[in-house]
Amino acid sequence: MPAVQSTYSTQTAARAGMLADMQEGYNAFSRVVETAAGLAFGKPVQRGAADGGCKAIGDGSATTFLGVALRTQSRDANNGDIFAQREDARIADKGVIWVTVGATVAAGDPVYYTTAGVWTNASSGNVLVANAVWDSSAASGAYARLRLK
Repeated sequence: MPAVQSTYSTQTAARAGMLADMQEGYNAFSRVVETAAGLAFGKPVQRGAADGGCKAIGDGSATTFLGVALRTQSRDANNGDIFAQREDARIADKGVIWVTVGATVAAGDPVYYTTAGVWTNASSGNVLVANAVWDSSAASGAYARLRLK
């Protein structure tokens, strides 16, 4: 019998907002996106103005950090890698998540985000994410594992 398939494409190892592993478990919850431009997967999320709401960091307000926007496979592909305004977003406040970094980070470094919502390890003028650490090293623009404890 001839082979049905003999070549296979490479699967992406990581995507922004994807759970990196489940060795220690994770915690996720839902909130309604208030930001008009939506909320991108793998980005920091802050408390929204309404009860049960959330916003993207960098929308001009500064409220309480909630967690990281988790990628979901149930999204409509036409909407890209975001949760649209008024959609329920999945947010992780515990676990290991792949994110795109805006600076070169090293495993063990503390985790910060800028006022524009960019992940970094630089403290100057940025917001510290309490109980978080970089779990892998990566160059600026690459994926790194962010561990929320």
